[in-house]
Amino acid sequence: MAATSEGVGTLRSRAEARLRAAILNGRFQAGERLVEQSLCDFLGVSRSVLRECLAQLEARGLVESAPFRGFRVVDLGVHTICEIFELRAILEVSAVELFAERANEEEIEALGAAMAVIAESYRTADPAAMIAAKDQYFQLIIRGTRNTELARALELVRDRIDMLRARLLAKKRRRKHSLAEMEALTEALSRRDRIAARLATRNHLERARTELLGMIEARRLGSEEATETGP
Repeated sequence: MAATSEGVGTLRSRAEARLRAAILNGRFQAGERLVEQSLCDFLGVSRSVLRECLAQLEARGLVESAPFRGFRVVDLGVHTICEIFELRAILEVSAVELFAERANEEEIEALGAAMAVIAESYRTADPAAMIAAKDQYFQLIIRGTRNTELARALELVRDRIDMLRARLLAKKRRRKHSLAEMEALTEALSRRDRIAARLATRNHLERARTELLGMIEARRLGSEEATETGP
């Protein structure tokens, strides 16, 4: 019986990871309704396992449910997006400053290697590779802080951060800007320059927020124009 339970747990974990990746990679779009039978076929799981996966993703902020309407992918509004960036500024600025103080030489060297992986992922523009590369980079920073509570706080919002990150990095212009910003941060951390790292992080977040809100506004205006000129 224990083996069976373990097997179900592994199946659920794999299905959850696959569904999470599908949402982040854009297979399922923001606001899209998630049809249970289609998801069961896609993931190769039963409805009971699927519902456990959806409950976990709802707790992590990727999907939401409504009575009698099932689940859908969250569509983050402007206010929520701004709140997420405010939270990131608090947590990530603290993280880079602590990393500059506490990371050992091996961790600083590893960060440089992780930056090279980011650059390559941007070159190929593969959505999954870009998200994985940036996650790896920031996980290295978090470990270097030697602060488990900071790590816990960031983990609570990681999926929503990745959701917004995926939308941004789909644009070539944003990838170009992001690469320069990340290189500036990596260079500051290689020197253990807390002030430069703080400024680089704030610049990175502010430009990302501005560009994302610009994309949302452009989409809104495009929708309004289509409505006005439609049949």
